[in-house]
Amino acid sequence: GSAAGSAAAVEPSPSGAAAAASLAVALGLFAGLLVGPQMASAGGSQALPTFQLSYPPGLQGIDAANSAIEKGEIDFVTRSRIEALGFPQGVKEFKVDDARRRAAPSKAERGEKEQQRIDDYAKTAQILQ
Repeated sequence: GSAAGSAAAVEPSPSGAAAAASLAVALGLFAGLLVGPQMASAGGSQALPTFQLSYPPGLQGIDAANSAIEKGEIDFVTRSRIEALGFPQGVKEFKVDDARRRAAPSKAERGEKEQQRIDDYAKTAQILQ
């Protein structure tokens, strides 16, 4: 009987474990609120832009990060320059699309036309009956 009593004294109670867990959560929340939000930084101080036509000072030369070293590789500035070559064609295509969009009938006009087609079909269906 005494072995069972000593084993019960060693095992933590479920309510004690829950209290310890809630205390840990409360302390973590308090510490987080005390410190405040901070920006996470991994690596450099600023991320590289997705589009750039000139090399920043830190990315010049063969030893620069993200430089194209091997044959067939393209770095982000060269890729941006290649994309920029297509801008004039993109502007032309946009103007054509915009003109088509403006020339297209409005939603109200399309609705009226569809309603007229439905009415014409209804008249045809009545004649056939």
